[in-house]
Amino acid sequence: EEQDIICGSEEKSYEIAVENTGTLGRNIAVGVEGPKWASIGNASFYLESGQEKTLQLEINPENDVSGNFLVEIFSVANNKTGLRFSDAINLDVVPSTACYEAEIDAKDSVTNFYSREFVYAKIKNNGIKSVNYSVSVDGPSWINAAPKNLYLKPGQSGNVNLEINPGSDVEESAFDAKLSIESNGQIYSKDIKVNVRKESEFAKKLKSTFRFYQYYTYLFLAILALTIIFRK
Repeated sequence: EEQDIICGSEEKSYEIAVENTGTLGRNIAVGVEGPKWASIGNASFYLESGQEKTLQLEINPENDVSGNFLVEIFSVANNKTGLRFSDAINLDVVPSTACYEAEIDAKDSVTNFYSREFVYAKIKNNGIKSVNYSVSVDGPSWINAAPKNLYLKPGQSGNVNLEINPGSDVEESAFDAKLSIESNGQIYSKDIKVNVRKESEFAKKLKSTFRFYQYYTYLFLAILALTIIFRK
């Protein structure tokens, strides 16, 4: 008896081999006992002695199916119950929402002073499958997300960059942006408020003064380091 874990809405095939180990040719009928979303095609055929045929067991549970299911595959030769043979696979089915579950960690709001800046969002795969998430953002055209795809293993995290770059023609206001990631029909999103404002003269002067002193502080430290090196 084999075991496997699959997700709701996931399509998966398992190879089934049927062999006639008898001394005579036989008509073989193959069937499945288990949930309705487990099926097998081309289930009636003839096999000579020692001949083998490969079939495909198709599994496709609905989106919200969850639980443990036993799927039994059986074959009957010449329509005789005494010539019935079977094998089974045990399936743990996890709902699609839990399989590809993602967590988005980002600021609820940001303030932009008509400049190009980047806001980082942390994406974590809380599901049980490795996933290639599609990344998108809904909002003004001057808000973009990169990368467009993010591949994460279970428990792994990655970063998405939101580029915010309003032009001078954009009015001062609060804008709504929605960062979304999608995989296998499941969408996870985060709303972010972007406040676009003009910077006050006081704030501009404060930043300019800070940059001025920062520059000379770095210059002083560089000269001091060179002086110590040459003294050695």
